[in-house]
Amino acid sequence: MRTFISFASEDAWYRDRFIEHQRRRNCPYSVIDNSAHTPFDERWKRQMRERILRSEVTVMFIGPTTHLSENAIWEVETSLIEGIPAFGLWIHRDLYAPPPRCFHPEHIMFWEEEEVAKMFELANGYRIAAARRSGRPPAWFGLER
Repeated sequence: MRTFISFASEDAWYRDRFIEHQRRRNCPYSVIDNSAHTPFDERWKRQMRERILRSEVTVMFIGPTTHLSENAIWEVETSLIEGIPAFGLWIHRDLYAPPPRCFHPEHIMFWEEEEVAKMFELANGYRIAAARRSGRPPAWFGLER
């Protein structure tokens, strides 16, 4: 699946690790690196929206400061508004991080291969169903509480 990855800039290492992991293994998803390297302005928003629309799922890496990253939150909120399913991955098992406002805590999981694969499978099922009808993502994705 074409995947948009959202993260706070200080968590870029985890994005890189995720990309490398999927390259080395036979994963059910492909990764599009849509990292922002320019200031957050209207031009940046247009470019990111275009990249988000080319994706089939959005994954947010959630660390200690992600809840403060307006850019990353905007990316997930935009994905959900556009009908693209999204889920979050805690990047630290032993370090508390407040959930960003774009997710309810139960829509965030620890980064474990089986769980991530399950979420991609669910996202793919939603994508197929959404192609048959229009509507919002199911409640377990993103903003719905």
